[in-house]
Amino acid sequence: MDIVELLHRFKSHNQFVEVEKYFDKKKKSFNVVGLEGSLRAMLIAHIFQHRGGQICAVLNDEEQSAYFYHDLTQLLGEESVFYYPSAYKHSDTTTQDAANSILRTETLSRIENSNQPVLFVTYPDVLTEPVVKSDVLKENTLRLSVGESVDTAFVTQALVEYGFDRVDFVYEPGQFSVRGSLIDIFSYSCEYPYRVDFFGDEIDSIRTFEVETQLSKEKKESITIVPNVHNGQLLSETLVDFVSSETLFAFSDFHYSRDVLLDKDGESFDAKTFLVKLKRFQLMDFGGHSCLPDVSTLEFHSSHQPVFNKNFDLIAEDFQKRQEAGYEVCFLSDNKHQIERLDSIFKDKNLTVRFTPVIKTLHEGFVDHELKICCYTDHQIFDRYHKYSLRSEKARSGQLAVTLKDLNSFKPGDYVVHIDHGVARFGGLIQIEQNGQKQEVI
Repeated sequence: MDIVELLHRFKSHNQFVEVEKYFDKKKKSFNVVGLEGSLRAMLIAHIFQHRGGQICAVLNDEEQSAYFYHDLTQLLGEESVFYYPSAYKHSDTTTQDAANSILRTETLSRIENSNQPVLFVTYPDVLTEPVVKSDVLKENTLRLSVGESVDTAFVTQALVEYGFDRVDFVYEPGQFSVRGSLIDIFSYSCEYPYRVDFFGDEIDSIRTFEVETQLSKEKKESITIVPNVHNGQLLSETLVDFVSSETLFAFSDFHYSRDVLLDKDGESFDAKTFLVKLKRFQLMDFGGHSCLPDVSTLEFHSSHQPVFNKNFDLIAEDFQKRQEAGYEVCFLSDNKHQIERLDSIFKDKNLTVRFTPVIKTLHEGFVDHELKICCYTDHQIFDRYHKYSLRSEKARSGQLAVTLKDLNSFKPGDYVVHIDHGVARFGGLIQIEQNGQKQEVI
């Protein structure tokens, strides 16, 4: 069984069905209590599948939000799930994080396209940061499609006007390069740069590519090019002004988020006005604190995955007791070898233990007492660190582009020392075909 099938099983959950009624009857706000572990992410994923539209999940801090985002991408895929981080590097509010700016622009571009559903995850500190106006974002967006007739000179002129830097080859957001019929563009709306290939004045193909290897990744039929819209000149409103009025704001702890917002009150952020505007939206608190006053509360019955400390006799005993009580034990893992490893450990100990393997894991295991399903994660069973994955990791300009930044300082004819061939002259970049793919080499 894969994790999508597991999520589908929860559609029959009585409380999942009750949640659907809240949206069908268009009740304004409500609390949810009794959710433990990653059952919270499963509920939000189910709500998104049922409701669609725009949903903003607000976790308490950066780490919690990143793990929650990772859970949602495991359950729903990356197509409709986005991460909306701070524009700045940690507590330094003067230095922008280029990779985070990509994630923010990607999210805002998707929200601005109201025809597509979007589920995005953030945390309270980010809600205090200003965003670009929707109409300004539209004005600063260039859309290109395969088969479209457009002059390359127009594209390059538009990129210059948007503030993109023309370079020999792109290695970070906000750059573009022109080589013959190819225009490489590193937009702030995608973690990978685009390679637009022209045939005359017609766009012949568009594809993303890896910065380090220059190898193509994915073909695109259409793309949106967005500059850095997170500078002070373009920012003039808050997130609640930007999103649709039908957006659901789902908080893991509304009181905590409110306190963070009030602490940030000052010249650049009016917390009280923000909270007044927030009350116009449908709100949900799913952290179990019943933080929203004078609204209905929906109660779940679940518990955390037990702590076993790698005691496999204790694990086997728990599995057997659960099954005797009518529970199904699911073992969630991204790695098939981990599933085989657990099975072989039980066999080596001559233990007859049954479990249902589930491909893909979540951050925190849980036991749902309504459906009688135990969702145990392999990293908690084997006591391993579980790391989340964000789309920005490939786009980070630091370690990723160090060698490319060095190359960018070279000019054809410069003397260099080759690790194998000794002293040579830099001749620039050329394209060769390797294994049926075009690759740029030095």
